Order: sequence, then structure tokens, then C-alpha cells
Amino acid sequence: MKFFESDEHKIICGDVIDVLSNEIQNKSIDLIFADPPYNIGKNFNGTADKWESNEHYLQWCYQWLDLC
Repeated sequence: MKFFESDEHKIICGDVIDVLSNEIQNKSIDLIFADPPYNIGKNFNGTADKWESNEHYLQWCYQWLDLC
């Protein structure tokens, strides 16, 4: 997990479930920019963007969306 911050702003780069569950206080966010993997099999530096099934992908999406 990486943190980039100034006196007024913070950007956290990390696993979305971990960050939203452990690093963010409720009602402390003004903006969330989300650019999720889209489950189309794209290769990101040797890591394929693919889940076991569409249902697994949707469950993951619902989990981070609920945390947002």
C-alpha cells in the first residue's frame, strides 16, 4: 500500500478491499475515483484481469461498492 499526501489531501494506492476496510474512516471521503478491472482478460504486467466466473467478479464488485 502506498500513501501520497499533502496537508489537505491523501491518495491511497492499494487493494481496494483492504484500504476501504482498514484505512478509511466512515464519512471521511469527498471523492472516490474507481478504475476497476473489467474482467475482460487484459494482461497487466503479467497479471491477467480474469476471475473464475462472472459471479465471482460480481461478488468482488459488490463488496468494494458496498464499502464505498
